[in-house]
Amino acid sequence: MLDIKTLLNKTIKQHGFSKKIAEKKVKAIFSQVVEKLFDKSMAYRVKPLYIKNGYLTIASLSAISIEQIKIKEAIIISKINQELSEKIVKKINYLN
Repeated sequence: MLDIKTLLNKTIKQHGFSKKIAEKKVKAIFSQVVEKLFDKSMAYRVKPLYIKNGYLTIASLSAISIEQIKIKEAIIISKINQELSEKIVKKINYLN
C-alpha cells in the first residue's frame, strides 16, 4: 500500500505540476540565497516578484542592491537550481 506522500508525488509528476511547484519555491530560495551571500538587510531590499520561462524577475528601490546582485548573478542562479535539483532559473531580470 502506498503512503499519501508517495501517492501525491506520483500524481504531481503524472500531471506535470512538478515544474510549477518548483517555480513557486524559487522565490523563497532566492531570498535565502541572497541572505546567505550578503546579509538579512539585502534580502529585505531585493524582492523576487515572479518567474516565467526561466526568467526570475526581481525588484528593488536600491540601485546599489541591484548592482550587487548582478555581480553575483551566476552564483545565485547556480545555488537556486542546485537547491531545486533542476535548472529552473536561467536568468535574472531586474526592476528598479
